[in-house]
Formats: sequence, C-alpha cells, structure tokens
Amino acid sequence: MTATEKATIAGIQNALNYFVEDDYKREVDCLSMIIDRMYDENDKIQRVKSELDTALLHFGNLYESDYWVLAPLKDYAYSDNSLLDSMCLDTLQPDEREKYFNFNAVIDPKFEFESYSWNLPCFYSIKEFLFLYRFLDYLRHLLSRLEVRSVSSPKRTLESRLDATQIGMLTECLNCNHVFVVNITVEDLTDFFSCSLVEPLKVARAKNKLIVYALWQLECRNLITLEWQAVCAREKLLQSFSGNILSQNNLSSSLYQAKELPPKGSEIIDSYIKQMKKA
Repeated sequence: MTATEKATIAGIQNALNYFVEDDYKREVDCLSMIIDRMYDENDKIQRVKSELDTALLHFGNLYESDYWVLAPLKDYAYSDNSLLDSMCLDTLQPDEREKYFNFNAVIDPKFEFESYSWNLPCFYSIKEFLFLYRFLDYLRHLLSRLEVRSVSSPKRTLESRLDATQIGMLTECLNCNHVFVVNITVEDLTDFFSCSLVEPLKVARAKNKLIVYALWQLECRNLITLEWQAVCAREKLLQSFSGNILSQNNLSSSLYQAKELPPKGSEIIDSYIKQMKKA
C-alpha cells in the first residue's frame, strides 16, 4: 500500500470513527432518557432486554451476510485504526479495494454518510458492525447493573391504611362488581396491599378500568400510597384477563380513561368507599 493510499484510508477511517461514535452516542442518549423517566425497575429491565434482542438480531444478520469482511474486525472493534489493524479490506475483491484507495474522503463527514455508504463496498456493514459491537456491550452492562439493583432494592408495599373492617368491605365491593376472574377473600386483599401474593390477582375481562378506579379512589382518600401504579407493576400484583402482568403504562392508561369516563360499577365503588370512611 502506497503512502497516498494509506493517507486515503486514514481519511476514510476518521469518517468511520465519526459515524460509529455519532450512532453510539445518539442511541445511548435516547435510551438513557427513556430509562431515567421510567419508575419501575422491572419495566426498565424489560425495555433494555427488548433493545438487546433487537440489536442482537440485527448484529447476527449483518455478521452472517458480510462474514468475510466483518470477521477480522471483531478483535479491533474499539480500535481507532480498525480498517488497517484488522486488514479487513484485504478480504475485498481487487476492484472493491480500488474504490477505497480512489475515494475522496471529505474533511468534515458530518452530512456525508450516504456518499461513503454508496461508493465504498461494505462500508455500511462495517460501520453498523462497529457501532453494534459497542452498543451491545453497553446494553449488557446496563442490564447487569439494573438486575443487580432490582434484586437489592427493598420490597415495597401499597402502604395501606385500611383496617380489617374496611378491607372486608372493599373485598365485598370488588366481588360484587366481579372485578376479578374469581371472587377474592379478605386474606387475598390483605396480601395484595402488603405485596405478599403468591400469584397476581387476575382481573376479569373489561374490568381493568374498574380496579384502577377503585385504587385511585383509595389514593384520593390517602388510604394507599400515591405511587400505587408503580408498586403494582413492580410487585406484579395484577394480571390482565389475557394473562399479562399489568405494567405501569397499562395502569396509567386505564386510569386516564377511567377519569375521562368512569366505568360501569364506579358508583358502587364510590358508595362502598364512603361507607368505609365512616367505619
């Protein structure tokens, strides 16, 4: 390789480093912003796992489709001189390598990615491979940190201020409205408030808004914690009729709808809760 060719590759390498770093920073910043605004640790873990699965699928497909040029890069993914250090360009056909040697690398590549991608064989795959290699390392580290934090976090409760009589009345109210697939007992509801359920309470079909309405009314009367949505999601207290744990987003959405249009049966809940306040 001549000095001129090395200089050209060095220019392409600078652009490649810029594109990889730009993608990495953007994806990390976006994910961090989302994670930082999620309250429930389990929701954070599931979001990162979803990102990890998506990135792994893309990474695997990319590696398989351009194996010969990408395989040499795996030991140089963090190198600022990955093209020359890995000798990955040597795997290209002679006419393909010539396109690299004859390419006019711009000084500021900020808005020139398409020019590189269109004119340089496998450049897109190389850029994506280096970006995903680093991003996957970040995701694995983030997931590990979140899982450790989740295990070490103390168990929370709904901070119920209901006495035995009030819990009995609320149990009767919920069963009267057929809120759950099967009628619950006072013990079930007591365990629900203390987050000690063996398995989540399964909400009956089309009753999500009603159970959320009931919990909201308890919150409004300072009978449970203001953060009941996050606690219910984190401790996996409620299960939808379809069998999915109700997440904080599910509960928040149902609450918004219940506030806009109180669900059928809400008047019964209002009546019971007024009686509970007197008990």
